[in-house]
Amino acid sequence: MKTIKLKNKLLLTGLLLCLVINISAAQESSITLSGGYSFGNIESVDDGITGWRINALYEYSPYEGNFSHGLSLGYIGTQVTTTDGSSNPSELKSNHWPFYYVPKYSFGNSETFRPFVKAAAGMHLSSYDFDASLSTTGELQTGDAGFYGGLGAGLAIVINNSVIINLEYEWAYLSNSWYRDGFLSSAMLGVGMKF
Repeated sequence: MKTIKLKNKLLLTGLLLCLVINISAAQESSITLSGGYSFGNIESVDDGITGWRINALYEYSPYEGNFSHGLSLGYIGTQVTTTDGSSNPSELKSNHWPFYYVPKYSFGNSETFRPFVKAAAGMHLSSYDFDASLSTTGELQTGDAGFYGGLGAGLAIVINNSVIINLEYEWAYLSNSWYRDGFLSSAMLGVGMKF
């Protein structure tokens, strides 16, 4: 009786191992590090914000198809000097740490150039440093969190079996729990490794 149970356990373990190997062999994973220029608008601020962005993306494509799933974590640093309707200049510096899910669809089956569209849905943590030292309001430092959602498009250039170059544009909406909401655009260049 013990021999039959042991054989069944070994058979079940072998089948599960074959299933895991089959699933992992049928997917393509990659990690991409990107950086670039960011610009946008904050609600009630006349001048546009500008800055830079770095981003890390892990994605996998089940069965090496055109659709992939990803998780992204990034940093965006922006600033603007504005009069905000008065004659006294003030400076707003903001730091954002977005983390979000990235569904992506790649067009065609080219082995060199792969245009794609993507979406982003997650949240962000942000810090704001508002320096109005030339006016009577003084300085305000605070943090906030909220929804991060967006759309993007780009081109993946396959260098070889394991290296890709990513060119992309992303438009995003950042809501905040109490501070002003905003729109942010990013143009990025990235390098990825497939495995």
